[in-house]
Amino acid sequence: MPVTFEGRSGSPSLNSLFTAGCSAAQISFFVETGGEIQWMAASRVLGGSGGLGLLLSGLPSLVVGFTILYGVSWIIASRFYDAVEHVLNTIGKAFRRSYQLTKKTPKVTEAEELLIPLENQPQSPSAREQHAPRHESALDTPKAIAVSFTTLTFSIVTLFLQIVRPGTPPYAHMSGSLPITLIEAALFQPINSEFCLAHPVDPDGIKAKKPIIKNVLLLTLESTRKDMYPLKKGSHPYKTILSSYASSNASAELDTKLRNLTKVATFLSGESNGFGVDDDTVEEGSWRHAFKDGMGGMNVQGAITQAAYTLKSLLSSHCGVEPLPVDFTEETKGEIYQTCLPQVLRNMNIQAREKHTETPRSGDSDHTDDHRTWAWKSALVQSVTDQFDSQDILDEQMGFRNVISERVLSDPTSEHYPPKEPWVNYFGYPETETLGYLRDMFVNARQQRRRLFVSHLTSSPHHPFATPKDWAGHEDYLSKQRWRPEDPLDGYLNTIKYQDDWVSDIFQMLHEVGALNETLIIMTGDHGLAFSSLDKSQSAVNNGHISNFAIPLLFVHPDLPRLQLKASTTPLSIIPTVLDLLLQTDSLEDSAADAAKSELPKYQGNSLIRSLNYSVLTGDGGVGKAFFQPFHFSAINPGGSLLAISDASSSYRLVFPLCSSIPLRFTDIAIDPTESDPVIAWTMDELVAIIKVKHGVKATEWAKLAQDLGRWWFWDQHGKWGYWGNARATGRGGAETAGAGRVKKKHWWETKR
Repeated sequence: MPVTFEGRSGSPSLNSLFTAGCSAAQISFFVETGGEIQWMAASRVLGGSGGLGLLLSGLPSLVVGFTILYGVSWIIASRFYDAVEHVLNTIGKAFRRSYQLTKKTPKVTEAEELLIPLENQPQSPSAREQHAPRHESALDTPKAIAVSFTTLTFSIVTLFLQIVRPGTPPYAHMSGSLPITLIEAALFQPINSEFCLAHPVDPDGIKAKKPIIKNVLLLTLESTRKDMYPLKKGSHPYKTILSSYASSNASAELDTKLRNLTKVATFLSGESNGFGVDDDTVEEGSWRHAFKDGMGGMNVQGAITQAAYTLKSLLSSHCGVEPLPVDFTEETKGEIYQTCLPQVLRNMNIQAREKHTETPRSGDSDHTDDHRTWAWKSALVQSVTDQFDSQDILDEQMGFRNVISERVLSDPTSEHYPPKEPWVNYFGYPETETLGYLRDMFVNARQQRRRLFVSHLTSSPHHPFATPKDWAGHEDYLSKQRWRPEDPLDGYLNTIKYQDDWVSDIFQMLHEVGALNETLIIMTGDHGLAFSSLDKSQSAVNNGHISNFAIPLLFVHPDLPRLQLKASTTPLSIIPTVLDLLLQTDSLEDSAADAAKSELPKYQGNSLIRSLNYSVLTGDGGVGKAFFQPFHFSAINPGGSLLAISDASSSYRLVFPLCSSIPLRFTDIAIDPTESDPVIAWTMDELVAIIKVKHGVKATEWAKLAQDLGRWWFWDQHGKWGYWGNARATGRGGAETAGAGRVKKKHWWETKR
């Protein structure tokens, strides 16, 4: 761009001087450094004495550049002004002549232009000079049309090229000129402007569409082992099942059966089951169409239960608390020391109501389309009895006021009475009997502008592993052995398949009522289950085998990115993760968000959408990185006999006897994932001696620390719960054990005949 210093009269303008100075600065900067000056950083450099000295070092080249520019412009400026003035005058006359042609105005000759009435002539000399007629001939009509057409054509082409010109570097940078580039540096962001910010920006995907979370559904999968969710080809369970067949050609037929065992679990977890790509086409209208590639949620690999006892496990997932290490659900006689999720949501309702009372708004919040202002409603749904081991009392203490259980299903006055299926085990009906109630909840919530938290507990994988007689999905997975009873593992596998189908039914129902895309679904096991044929160990009672503790844990939503999180964690992290997801997806209004933020730091668990960086307080009052990660303490069914101890930073496990005559047990699941070769001893000294020889000094020190922490944890939990009764049910009196570990029976006058 030419740099001119003078107007037509020869006096330099401030803009010209400023532009020339900046141009000289660019030239001198290139001469000194070989690079281009960054105007955004110029003010920063000028801020200090050192920066000023740096600029002065380039002063000679700046003076030379400025002098050259000034000299050249002094020579050619007047000629440029004359040329530009001539072009503009020609274009102006051409457009005036073209305008006269469109209005059919007669051409004004030069002589007519000079005929100006005397009374219209200006009196002052300057005005007369300004209005003096220009003795320039008017353009001919063809030339005027040609000039006008050419000018319009070039203007349109230039405008079009400006629009279609790539806005990416280097094109935009190459066409920049002073002083425009200075203005752009002050007002516009440079290339890769995100790196100019103090914090990272949200990805475009999150900006475009944040997941909508109106409802939360927590599915607790009864006795569901992690290695069954999903079952994988080549895994220990697969090899055990295959070993029951004598024929070497049985694998193809078995693969066909096992491929369909946990199809839904495979899809939701995002883990490959090793049976190859599923060629089954998804039916039109299936819930799977709501999940796009790369989306589906977070699958946690490494979760373990806090208790191999269902009701104690529910406390960890619903309230974020560790269990009381005593037999059965004695927690009902204490006070839950954290706020359970139904209570957190109820507190949000109260705070929102108080806020609306203080600052009344037009319209009721329950009748607005903003779901964040809707009130929460909590419900617990299961198809089996809630009378076992005081579960009904526990449900109430956790904050559930609306409970659907076997009592409701059997009530002639209930909405969907009578049940379509008979009892399948000694606890109640199959899960499918609750589908109508679940559907009603989500339909009514949408109509009434309510938000739902629904907890659903499955039951089929519980002993005696029964499925409805008319269920068409039954298979014989293990080879039948003559003169031997059926392996319980075979029945368990069928209940896992039945449960997998049931989960699909729930997702389909949510899809049909329009709630799937707005519901966060958490899926976790209450505990696992050991089998003799699979683990050389039987049941979850007084059994510390790893298969009783490793559980699935998923956070599912069609609009959440699919993640595989390998972290040793427990269901204590469920509530913090749910609250954090509600906050990060803007699913809570201000008062509810404040309530969630105040509750989050109170929980022992961690939000799994955050990095798990643990720290400890140092001796000088500072904060340092922890040399170990949190220990996990898991009660073993029924609660007061054994304690399983592990930690997130190692693969060691210690089964520590409480009030029992069971030996100590140490394993390293990194080298023995199936715990087929445990270290067993009757005293800690004996155990430590064996561990030192077999696993080394590090494992020995860990076992000592784990025992010490286990002793501390046992009494610390008693203090948290305010419970000082006996650990074992056999040591309690009759009044204390009333209803513990049993189903409450009706009196003879309340029974149906």
